[in-house]
Amino acid sequence: MFKIYVTYFSHMAGRTNNEDALLIGDEIIQLDNMETPISKEIIVTPQNPLLLLAVADGMGGHNKGEAASKIVLETVRKISSEITDGKEIETILIEAHREVVQFGLKDPSAYGLGSTIAGLCLNWNEEAVHTGWAYNVGDSRIYRESGNFLQQLSEDHTVVRELIDEGLISEEQARNHPQAGRLTESLGGIMDLNRRIKANIRQLKVKPKDFFLLCSDGLTDALDIDTLENIMNEDFSDNNKVINLFRQAMGAGGQDNISIIIVRC
Repeated sequence: MFKIYVTYFSHMAGRTNNEDALLIGDEIIQLDNMETPISKEIIVTPQNPLLLLAVADGMGGHNKGEAASKIVLETVRKISSEITDGKEIETILIEAHREVVQFGLKDPSAYGLGSTIAGLCLNWNEEAVHTGWAYNVGDSRIYRESGNFLQQLSEDHTVVRELIDEGLISEEQARNHPQAGRLTESLGGIMDLNRRIKANIRQLKVKPKDFFLLCSDGLTDALDIDTLENIMNEDFSDNNKVINLFRQAMGAGGQDNISIIIVRC
């Protein structure tokens, strides 16, 4: 038996609607505004060995970005407990891209819709160390706590990330760069059914007391890594940490939907 504690929250924040969606187990949560975070204890067993967790950030505004994030999560929850390598996740993400594109091609008002995703697959086994997978497309993020620091497991698929990697701008300059927020990869967005999806997928060893943070870019656009680490290291409940993350992001002028999942193993 493997107990996992999950706390989640989603809010439209600086927008007039919420295009984010969350996947907690097999449940998709898509609400304009959650009044308070929700915490759950989820038990992973040999009979129910897989837990799926994800944040999807829909794009398109009036072009139904909220539909894109829901379609993506409906597809992602098909990942099976028999997963043995990253190929299954890659295949599912390609399917999710095609589902979003097909929706956009059928509905002219939704043409160009798309979504990012950042997800965790946690798989029970009989060893003390369990198997996990972290994956993302776009700029939604996954962090893993390491000591008092947050290690980013996801890779931002953005123009500014490429500029940083090429040594042309600094991390600080990226926050206010004119191209900030411009994606180089997404599910949907470009209405090409056969487009190759560049997904970041990595296998993890998951132990008791491991700690993860998943979030949409509405949080990380507003708060830098130092602020995230300071809040996550506070001696508060996960519920209060989520509230503090949201309040600090709004206080910093958060302009986008904000969605957060804290996972404690």
